[in-house]
Amino acid sequence: MLEDSRRSNTPILQYSNTPGKLFEMVRFETERLVIRDHTGGDEESLQRLLMDAKAMRYLPDIFCHTPEEVHKNLQTAVQEAHNSDRTKYFFVIEHRADHQYIGEIGFTRVAPVGPKGKIAGLGYFILPECWGNGYTTEAALAVIDFAFQHCGLHKLTCGCLK
Repeated sequence: MLEDSRRSNTPILQYSNTPGKLFEMVRFETERLVIRDHTGGDEESLQRLLMDAKAMRYLPDIFCHTPEEVHKNLQTAVQEAHNSDRTKYFFVIEHRADHQYIGEIGFTRVAPVGPKGKIAGLGYFILPECWGNGYTTEAALAVIDFAFQHCGLHKLTCGCLK
């Protein structure tokens, strides 16, 4: 159990933009981080990351060349957070103390439910100036815990493209 590194791994309910409709917004904390679903206000931070060639070196499929591509990416993340049959969990990583943006982490179901449960792939990328501080490890431990405890996953994989 990750009790020592996780503050609150329980998703909270918030109102959507549709009057009277509730959706579950995922937000939890670790000792130093907040990990949460995206909102429309994340575009500037996401643009810094997705348009950074160094940060996106091993993720050429999601590297963005224009602000419009970033906007589309953010729209997808926000829409998926409102999806009742959610298969993609794209999260912001930010400092708990000052809410400064660090990067992204999440998982996507890559296979239908098998005999033992759901299978997903984990991914992450953070701003280069945040590298070497243990943020990815801290966020990954919390997200893995969340995935297994709250999303019914049986298997979670992670790899690197070269």
